[in-house]
Amino acid sequence: FLVIYDKNSVFLGPHLESLPKVLSVFEEKTGILLADAINLDGGTASSFVSEAISLPEASQVGSFFCERGNN
Repeated sequence: FLVIYDKNSVFLGPHLESLPKVLSVFEEKTGILLADAINLDGGTASSFVSEAISLPEASQVGSFFCERGNN
């Protein structure tokens, strides 16, 4: 998963039309090549929680898509 947001506000991100360029810059800077991408934008109902970071939703999330890693 890749979460893209404005460094000044976790509630702001790029416009959909800007994502191809944002992902291209990400590939250049990280060396990670993306074969495919899908936008799971939930707007203000978006949320992300991991051991390292938590991005809270602006409005209540009705459901979650969860992935559990192998520890």
